Amino acid sequence: MSSAGPLATNFMLALLTEQWHGCESKPSMSEQDKYHRRHFFRESLARLASPLADFLDKDSDESAGATGEARRLTRHLPPKRPLRPPGAVPELVFARTCDHSGKCVEACPANAILLSTDYSDEPTPIINASITACVVCDGLQCTHVCPSGALRPLTAPDQINMGLARVSPTACVRKDEADDADNRIEAPGQSADDCTICVDLCPLGDKALRLDGAGPPMVDYSGCVGCGVCEQHCPTDPKAIVVEPR
Repeated sequence: MSSAGPLATNFMLALLTEQWHGCESKPSMSEQDKYHRRHFFRESLARLASPLADFLDKDSDESAGATGEARRLTRHLPPKRPLRPPGAVPELVFARTCDHSGKCVEACPANAILLSTDYSDEPTPIINASITACVVCDGLQCTHVCPSGALRPLTAPDQINMGLARVSPTACVRKDEADDADNRIEAPGQSADDCTICVDLCPLGDKALRLDGAGPPMVDYSGCVGCGVCEQHCPTDPKAIVVEPR
């Protein structure tokens, strides 16, 4: 482990102590001064957090001998939160409830559910939407075969709450009319303006995703269930639309 952690902690404590003593040296304080003193540590830590994080990251990379190629590979690491199948209980409860039986994997007609140890010691079900998304199948079969209750039974698509799709306008091949045509990126087989793949394939239709003239698609956050079909079929690299797990 790098020594940056203890050094950075001592550095922070020294700064906080110096500033704290400066506050204590004042002969008297108004009510406003007392308010600022109560919030002293919160404000100081907020000011120090960003450069400290940069320092730790840089030191960690240097001590591990990280190369540019190694840092590029971190883009392929699993996201911080997994995209769970439909009906999943909140993540902290899910990790304690799942019995790792794999019944949901067997029930999925799209083979979208995988067992992964990326988020726990035991294999738990996840969906990698960029490879194979949930297709919002009839009957939502995976939610009815879970023996532990980690997936709650669902009966309608609008009950799904896996996550939300987010659009990156800079990555999307569809651009607003005001955008410079020279900066437009075309996907294979698509002009800069006629790509409608994500909208055409969305299982929820315009309840979740729609086009409003030129420009990238618009996500209706009241209708998007986070199935990931849009992410799977998006032709750009990196993906212009991705699902953020709830």
